[in-house]
Formats: sequence, structure tokens, C-alpha cells
Amino acid sequence: MCGIVGYLGKGDAYPALIKGLKRLEYRGYDSAGIAVLGNDDIIVRKAKGAIKYLVEKITGEVVKDSKNLSKEECEKAEAEYERQIEKTADFVKGNIGIGQEVLQEKMMSVRQYLMAGVVLWCAGIPLYLEHLFLNLKFSKVISMGISIVQFLLSALFLTGLGDGRWQWFPCTWSNRGTTLYLLGAMEGPQAVPGVAEQARVCLLLGLLICAIIILWFRNYEGRECHD
Repeated sequence: MCGIVGYLGKGDAYPALIKGLKRLEYRGYDSAGIAVLGNDDIIVRKAKGAIKYLVEKITGEVVKDSKNLSKEECEKAEAEYERQIEKTADFVKGNIGIGQEVLQEKMMSVRQYLMAGVVLWCAGIPLYLEHLFLNLKFSKVISMGISIVQFLLSALFLTGLGDGRWQWFPCTWSNRGTTLYLLGAMEGPQAVPGVAEQARVCLLLGLLICAIIILWFRNYEGRECHD
């Protein structure tokens, strides 16, 4: 998940940003960074892992972890953590700042956003035809029930659970496929290894599903008129 916290005020931005990011740790993240407006430039600091590693990178001191410690030791660790934050507040005297977990460095072009929209729409075509078939062949209730299961599966496969499997489940193509495309567009092909082969599987499987449903629809008795 991505979390963003901002600060605008008369005080130093850095302590407020760190404390704000700490409040967002429950959301889960892979890295963190802050950007603070100084006198002449925007100063950026980033680090992978927990917020404490960002503080360590800025302060140059190791932040003691308060896990598996007694209550007194935890209080001392937290106090030391606060002291380090306050001590390094003057690394930049800025009163405007943004802290962001998973801070992105690259901006996407309009063309890439349009391509992402095309990927999102095309990946949903087999799903549209599938639910057309379910509604005509069975009922709306069956279609709605299956769509609920597909929605949950699509959300789960956005996580590591979908690695190496998502291409075999059409309900995940829109979400996972668009996410991988955007990641590749921002970070380069090396960030999404194997995605070309997975995309080919999606394409072939999608064409097969569409062909089967279209052939079925050609012989669908509901298209006939007996007047």
C-alpha cells in the first residue's frame, strides 16, 4: 500500500513527516522517503524497509528496535528514537514537506496512461463475454455469485499469491495486468521479469474463451424468431 503524509507550517517539517509516516506503518510498505523544501532546493531522502532505516540513513546512527524488549527498555528505545528525530530536524530548515511510503521517482507520459487504459479495457473483454454467457445460459443470480468470487480472487491475486498464477485466471487480468504494465512503464522491463510470456498466455487464453462463447452465441436459441 502507498501512504502519503504532508506538512505545512512554521515548524520544521522533518519530525512531523517521520511521525506521520510512523502512523501509517500499519498499512504495510516496502520503502519510505521524504521530500523537504529547503532554502534553494527540494531535499529528498529515501530508504528501503522500515521507517527506522530512513531515520538511520539520515542520522547515521542505528535505531534500536523496541520489539522483544521489556516495558522500560521499550520506553528508552522510543525516547532515543524521538531524540534522534529531533536532533536531525536541522538537517534541513524547511517548513513544507511531503513524506511518502514507496516514493515514486518517475512520471508517466499521457501515452502510457492511455495504453494502461487500453490494457484495462481489453483485459476485461473475455470477462464481459463470460458473464453474457452466464446470464443467457443460466441466470443473473449465477452471474452475480460468480462475479463476487472473481472480485475476491482479483483482489487476492494483486498480492504475492498471484505470482506465476494470475495469467490463468481471466478475472485477474485487468487488475494485475494493468499493474504490471504500469510498473514496467515506470521502472523498465527488468522490474517485471517474465511478463511477456504471461501476456502471451493471457492473449491466447482470452482469444480461446472469446471464440468459444461467440460460437455458442451463434447457435443460441434465444436469437431465433418463430413469429
